[in-house]
Amino acid sequence: MPKDAFSRKEAQAYLRASHALGCLAFDQERYQDALVDLERVYAVDQDAVGTEARLIAGAALLKLKRPADAVPILEVASKSESGAGRALMSLGLAHFGAAIGPPPSPPC
Repeated sequence: MPKDAFSRKEAQAYLRASHALGCLAFDQERYQDALVDLERVYAVDQDAVGTEARLIAGAALLKLKRPADAVPILEVASKSESGAGRALMSLGLAHFGAAIGPPPSPPC
C-alpha cells in the first residue's frame, strides 16, 4: 500500500510548501534546489502529490544532465496510477540519456 502522507491533515502544509518551493526553484532553473524540496515530498508521499514531485525531480535531473540519477526516481512514478503515462515518457528519455552518456568535449 503506498504512503499517502498528503491525506494526513497535519502534513499537508509541509507538503504543499515543499512542493511549491520545488516547483518555483524548477521554474527559476535552480534545479539542484528543486531536487532538495521535491525529495521532501516524495520521500513521504507515494500518491498523486509524491508522484508529481517525482516527475518534476526527474525533469530537473535531466536538465542537470544526470539522466542515470533520474531513472530510479521515475521508475517509482511509472508504477503510479496518477502519473504513469508522463513518467514512462520521462523514464524513456532518462534511459536514453544514460545510455548515450554526456556529449563529447570539443577538441582543443
